[in-house]
Amino acid sequence: MFTTGESLDSFVQTAYDCAPGFWGKNCSLRCPCAASSTCNSFIIEYTCTCLPNTYGVNCENTCKNCHGALCDDGSTGTGICLCNSTQYGPECLTCSCIHGTCSSGSNGTGCICNEGYKGTYCETKIDS
Repeated sequence: MFTTGESLDSFVQTAYDCAPGFWGKNCSLRCPCAASSTCNSFIIEYTCTCLPNTYGVNCENTCKNCHGALCDDGSTGTGICLCNSTQYGPECLTCSCIHGTCSSGSNGTGCICNEGYKGTYCETKIDS
């Protein structure tokens, strides 16, 4: 590996094998990836490889608490929590419906009570 930005000539273009943390023609640009991520350098662009639970083009963002669910992480990730079928809302809270069903997913609203019940967990019987 060249550490000083030496060129690797080819008939298509001149490529540079840059030292870690640099990219671009002559390896003159410092890679802006977050400190704990990996910079993948090319002549005209760079990409970052993020650690788990970090996201953004430069891996500059940290995922919020997803309460055991996965985060859409990585350099192309959005940072949203990917809820399972027993979780709801942006942070994937646990959906523990007693007399109802869970409106799950990151856009879910929690418990949808069966007829005759109310409350956060559909725990209260409505008197008729």
